[in-house]
Amino acid sequence: MLGAWRSHSDYQSFLVENIRHIYASDKNCVLQFSEALSKLYNLDLDVLKPVVEPYYSNTGSPAKNQPKVFRSFMLMSMLKCHSITKWVYMLHHDDLLCYMIGVSPDNIPGVGTHYDLINRFWLEDPDIERDRQVSLHPFKRKPRKKLAKNQKLPPRHPGIIQKFVDLALQGKILNQGLRSFFNKFLPMLLLGLPLKPVSSVILKNFLSQVMVLVLRLAEVLSVLELVIVLKMVFLIAIAIASSLTLMLAMVGIVIMRLGFMVILVIFWLHITRSLNLIFLFIFA
Repeated sequence: MLGAWRSHSDYQSFLVENIRHIYASDKNCVLQFSEALSKLYNLDLDVLKPVVEPYYSNTGSPAKNQPKVFRSFMLMSMLKCHSITKWVYMLHHDDLLCYMIGVSPDNIPGVGTHYDLINRFWLEDPDIERDRQVSLHPFKRKPRKKLAKNQKLPPRHPGIIQKFVDLALQGKILNQGLRSFFNKFLPMLLLGLPLKPVSSVILKNFLSQVMVLVLRLAEVLSVLELVIVLKMVFLIAIAIASSLTLMLAMVGIVIMRLGFMVILVIFWLHITRSLNLIFLFIFA
């Protein structure tokens, strides 16, 4: 039931009496809330009592702090605080805020009191709300059967790998752009062929074998394992290419040194022959 309702004049007297000593000790603390104080001081909630009264029964424990809770929500909105729990915490740590809503620091309305006021004026039918809350159950995954040791899960789509293999053998699994890319670049990179179109039969057989190999790997391995294997193959290919490049560079350096040595030997032979001719001409 609705309890005693403090009149607006009593609230004004309570507010002036309690913030006077705070204003005397810390003027700036009161002035920072001057706008909110002015609004709450002039806001008369007495006209709200006949509107609120039908929402309370005639029996039970009386609700004593209803006008204070209304002011609490208004001040909470003015200060842009959107959490009731945080707001109640602020009230417990600031006496000025308590006096502004009309309560003493030892009689602060709790979190449940704020939510109780919201529930009383909530327009949804309680039965419908209860059914809605019950229907919003958390999602629970269906329990899976535990597998035995070294046993794998059965495929979700049996036969799908064979369909891809058949399409690859028929040459229907690649679109024209991808087939054109393989036709131009893959033979040069992997088979050492020149950059020109190759026979469609050879290319189809080669691509079919590649697709069969990839699909068989996909059947045995998971997607993540397949990606790791392909990445390792790519890294190994890069390492081999780098090693070949380094070897070719070293061979080139060796050939250059050998050529330089041959030139030196020839030059030394020419010098020796010239010296011999000079000695023969002098001592002849």
